[in-house]
Amino acid sequence: MFLSGVGCVLAFVACGDSSSRVAGRLSEAESAIAANDVDAALHLCRAVNDCRSDSQMAVSELGRLSILYMQLSDRTDDTDNVDLAVDCYRQAFAVNPDSARAFYSSLPRDDDKYVMMLATIAGTLDNPPSLTEEEPDSLSLEF
Repeated sequence: MFLSGVGCVLAFVACGDSSSRVAGRLSEAESAIAANDVDAALHLCRAVNDCRSDSQMAVSELGRLSILYMQLSDRTDDTDNVDLAVDCYRQAFAVNPDSARAFYSSLPRDDDKYVMMLATIAGTLDNPPSLTEEEPDSLSLEF
C-alpha cells in the first residue's frame, strides 16, 4: 500500500506543468539505475510514464524513458518493461523521426544493445514477417 502511495505522489510531481519536472524525474531514475536501486528507478519511470498521455513529452524524454525501461528489464526480467520501452521508442519516432534518429544515434556505446533491440522489436511489430500456412518439409541450403 505504501508503494502505491509513493507512485501516486511521484506521478503528481512528475506530471507538473513543466517538462523540466519530467526531465528531473528521468535524471533521478538514471541515477537510481546507476546506483542499482531498481525499485526507485521503477517507481520514477512509472510516474513519468503515467504523464505520457497527459503531456507532450519531448523526443529525448521518450528516448531516455525507453532506455531506462530496457535497463530495468535487464535487472528484473519483467517483460512489461520491454513493452513500455517499445511504446516509448515508437512514440518518439511518431513525434519526430529525425529527432528520434539523432537521439538514439547520440547515445553512449553501452546503450547500443538497447537501441538495437528496440529497433528490432518495433520493426517486427510494424512489419511482421509473412507466415505461410504450410511449413517446408526441409530447408534448401546451397553452398
